Amino acid sequence: MTAANTNRTSGATSIAGRIASILHLDNPAAVSDVALARLVSKGLHPVSATAVNDFVRICASGRRNDIVSKSTLGRSRLTAKPLSRQMSQRLYNIARFMEAAQRHYGSDVDAMVSWCSRPQPSLDDETPLDVARLGAAGTTAVVRHILLSQSPPSPLPGDNVRNGI
Repeated sequence: MTAANTNRTSGATSIAGRIASILHLDNPAAVSDVALARLVSKGLHPVSATAVNDFVRICASGRRNDIVSKSTLGRSRLTAKPLSRQMSQRLYNIARFMEAAQRHYGSDVDAMVSWCSRPQPSLDDETPLDVARLGAAGTTAVVRHILLSQSPPSPLPGDNVRNGI
């Protein structure tokens, strides 16, 4: 998974830096919370959307379920303009969710993808990805859910993949 692998090699240690890495921003290790907010506010480059869309597609079992549509990405690339503030905020929300999940699951990408795509009882039986897609409040709910978990997820009976937090 591109976004997860990039995050591991960027050298970013702050949460803002790890989110910047997921979004494929330049020099993520040097990105502060305020700098990241400014970048999102000004509009992210389409490469950020490609990275996040790839992760969403993996979690959605290959179904096209993009955060930023192909046509919007195409227009942004064609005009060489950044994405809108609204689109950039959507990407930031999902990247924030991805960073928290990556921090929790570490290098176990399969377990993270499995968890992201399975309904969770503590999230009103919705998938973490679907809740995070609701916007800032949904992302906060999922990140809080991850932070409040005391131990790694337990396997399902007969399943060797971790299920949920």
